[in-house]
Amino acid sequence: MVKRELYLEKIYNFMDKNVIKIITGMRRCGKSYLFKLIIHKLKQRGTNDEDILLIDLELPRYNHIKIREQLDEIVVSFIESHKNKVY
Repeated sequence: MVKRELYLEKIYNFMDKNVIKIITGMRRCGKSYLFKLIIHKLKQRGTNDEDILLIDLELPRYNHIKIREQLDEIVVSFIESHKNKVY
């Protein structure tokens, strides 16, 4: 795997800013791998696993998510159930 230092640095510069970060790209271009690198960095900085939400819609356990409102419900529920900052 190629570690995308340029992309990671751009993302790291915005990690503690209150803006939505959107990562897009073609299928199989490395978006999930990039998220794994970001999660690794968060853990190095002391973020607990419980404060990180990663939803991979290609996994069978998320097959029930068919519309945006279902995804919104999961995210809002996750945020509301945590006292710490969530990612």
